Amino acid sequence: MIAKIVALAAAAAADTYTKVSLAGYKDALCLDGSPGIYYLRKTGSPNWYIHYEGGGWCNVRAPFAQGQPSEPCVTRSTGHTGTTTQDGDTCEYQGDYFDSDQKINPTMHDWNRVVIRYCDGGSFSGMRMEPYSAPTFDPKTFLPDGGKKDLYFRGHFISRAVMADLAAHHQMNDATIVVISGGSAGGLSTYLHADDWVSQYRKLGSKTQFVAMPDGGFFYDATEELPQPPGAMSYDEIMRGNFEDFQAEGGVNADCVKAMGQWGRDKANCYFAQYTASFVTTPLFALQSPYDAWQIGNEVDAGASDLHIRAYGERVVDAIKTALFNPTNTRNAQNGGFINYCKYHCGMWNLKMNHNGEDIAMNQAFDKWLNVVLSGGDASTQRYWDNLAKYPCDECCQRSDAPTPTHLDYAPFLKGGPLFPDGAPRKHARQLFMGRLAKL
Repeated sequence: MIAKIVALAAAAAADTYTKVSLAGYKDALCLDGSPGIYYLRKTGSPNWYIHYEGGGWCNVRAPFAQGQPSEPCVTRSTGHTGTTTQDGDTCEYQGDYFDSDQKINPTMHDWNRVVIRYCDGGSFSGMRMEPYSAPTFDPKTFLPDGGKKDLYFRGHFISRAVMADLAAHHQMNDATIVVISGGSAGGLSTYLHADDWVSQYRKLGSKTQFVAMPDGGFFYDATEELPQPPGAMSYDEIMRGNFEDFQAEGGVNADCVKAMGQWGRDKANCYFAQYTASFVTTPLFALQSPYDAWQIGNEVDAGASDLHIRAYGERVVDAIKTALFNPTNTRNAQNGGFINYCKYHCGMWNLKMNHNGEDIAMNQAFDKWLNVVLSGGDASTQRYWDNLAKYPCDECCQRSDAPTPTHLDYAPFLKGGPLFPDGAPRKHARQLFMGRLAKL
């Protein structure tokens, strides 16, 4: 079963989640047209943790993308991040924010948990109603083979269907606290859709306290000195193209889209956390590295000099502070964050740092911030932790005792993962791509 991640022997037993199909919601479709699903673990708690699964993006404008930041949607539609036809009735998760051990997950260890399966390729934002007819590729040569396949860009309807289903069948509209979260592309989904959860549940009369915890979802809008294979596209080009092709204008933060229109700016900006975060009214606690491992490999280049990466990290930090902690923006008043300069991407829930003489782990910082927000206190007094280190910073990557996380946001980067089935590290992807081109 592709959706099942096997726990490490040294870790505590993984929790079992049950599959819930969204087949009753006709527009909630994956890339291949299979129904969206989510996995559910109920504990009887009045509180809920909602996780948008991650796994990158796909595109329909570039050639086969083994050497660039996304893959063609047509090839993605046959794998874990494009279809649910291979999902089993149960799935196991453990570690990080999924863990049931109070020492590892002090706040949410006994909460109800939901994992929204990522199968739309566009961070749950697409609203394109007509199928997209995409050329198919020969898996050996990566060249078009003359075939066509209908694709469905309807991720926003999957997100909305989960909201509706949890309220209708699991009474989540009566919840006390709900944390909306996700890692990587799911972290971006958290920025994009947190306010939509609040809006939809307020329509149901819900008084639930919502907060958001995006993990590794602040993808900087930049094209650095990254060499691209012939005909390939940069990350920002892919995302802006997807905004149009997936018809995502109605599937992202509405206030951001409205403002960009009024200011005469590109509405596709709202597909990036650095622009949309300043419009989010749901309290946000950002988990982010300025030296994000994925971004260094895909926006800067893994072979860039330390000075180049440091300069990039400084720009990322400036963008984070502008978007999330601008004192002139009243929407930002309760935002918080754990900004650690370790080179990692997401999922380091037990990552530690020393902030102004205080030794604290990511999970502990979130717990402190959340308690202040829930008590109605001033989160600005206890909301932001960083360790202001220069790249590289190996000592920034210290972790408290906890099992290695085994949830699905890691799947695209593990040996045998869907993006690199031969286990090739991402930094070698371009050489792999060029080597295969040379054999044609």
